[in-house]
Amino acid sequence: MRQHHNLTIQDVAREAGVSTATVSRILNGTGKVSPEKVQRVREVIERLGYKANPFSRSLLTEDLKTVGVLVPNLKDEFYGVIVNTIEQHLLEHDLHMMCSLGHDDPRKEKQAIQTFKSRHLDAYILFTDLLPDEDLLELMQEGVPMVILNRLIPEAASTCLYVDNEMGGEQATRHLLDLGHTRIAHITGPLNRPDTLGRYTGYIRALQAAGVPADPALFASANGQDWAEAEGEKLTQRLLARTHFTALFASNDWLALGAVRALQAAGLRVPQDVSVVSFDDRTFARTVLQGLTAVHFPSEELGTQAAQLVVSLLGEEEPTARPPLQTHLVVRGSTGKVK
Repeated sequence: MRQHHNLTIQDVAREAGVSTATVSRILNGTGKVSPEKVQRVREVIERLGYKANPFSRSLLTEDLKTVGVLVPNLKDEFYGVIVNTIEQHLLEHDLHMMCSLGHDDPRKEKQAIQTFKSRHLDAYILFTDLLPDEDLLELMQEGVPMVILNRLIPEAASTCLYVDNEMGGEQATRHLLDLGHTRIAHITGPLNRPDTLGRYTGYIRALQAAGVPADPALFASANGQDWAEAEGEKLTQRLLARTHFTALFASNDWLALGAVRALQAAGLRVPQDVSVVSFDDRTFARTVLQGLTAVHFPSEELGTQAAQLVVSLLGEEEPTARPPLQTHLVVRGSTGKVK
C-alpha cells in the first residue's frame, strides 16, 4: 500500500469523485451523505495510504481538527474575502473551519465564542473590535491556540495580526494635502473601535505634520456601530450644514458612498468641488463615479497570515510578533487639485 504524506482533503475528494465538502461531512460525521459515497471515500483513504499531517488527526478516525472563525458579518465582501482566504489555506492542512458572526454586538460575539468552547474546537481566529482586551486575554489563558485580527493587544502581540490603520489614515490625508486642500473633513465610525481610532489618528497626524490646524467642525463620527451608506450621507449632511470644506476623507467605502450622495444632493461635484478619499477599497469603489480614490486594506494577506499563524500554533511552534500589514493608496477619479 502506497503512502502519501502530502495528501490533502482536496486530493481525497478528487480521487473519490466527490466534493471537499462531502469529504469534510464524512470526516466530521455532520450532514447526510449516502452510504455509497461514504464507502467510496473510505476506500480511497485506505488505498492511498493517507498519512495525516502534524496538524490533523487520522482521517480514518474522523477526528479532523476544527478552527472557529469569528467575523462581524458575511454580507460585506470585506469579511467574505478574509473568511474565504482563511478557509482555502486551512483546507490545505486538512483543517476544518466553523464560521460564526458577531453582528457588531458584543453579546453575540461572546455567544459565538461560547459555542466554540462548548464544541471543543482546536483553535480560534477572532475578528472582534468590541470585546475588551481583558476578555480576550482571559480566553487565551484557557490554552486554546488563538489568533486575534484587526487589533493589537500588547500582552498578546505574538498572536495579533493587524493593519497599520494610522498609516492608512495618514496616506489618505497626505494625498489631499498634496493636492492643495487644507479644509479636509473626516467622517468615521465610532472611536471606540481600534481601526476607527487608528484612521482618525492618522488623519490628525498628517494635518499636524503639514502645519494645518485640526478643526473640530470638520469631524463627525457615528454614534452606533453603523458604518453604512446612510450613515455616511447623514454625517456629510451634518458637516455641510456646519462648515465649508473642499475635501473629505471617509474611514470606509460605505461611508464614502453615502458622502458622495450627500454632496451630489447638495449640488456639489466630485471631485471638482469636493475631493473624496475612502478606506478599504472594496470592489464597488472602482465603479463609483470615475472610481473612488481609496486606501487599500490587504484583506487577502490578512486572511493568509491568519491561517498560517493558526497552523503554526497548532503545530506548537512558538509565535513571534509580526509587523503590521501595510496599506497603500490607490488614486482614481474622486480626487483632484483644490480650486
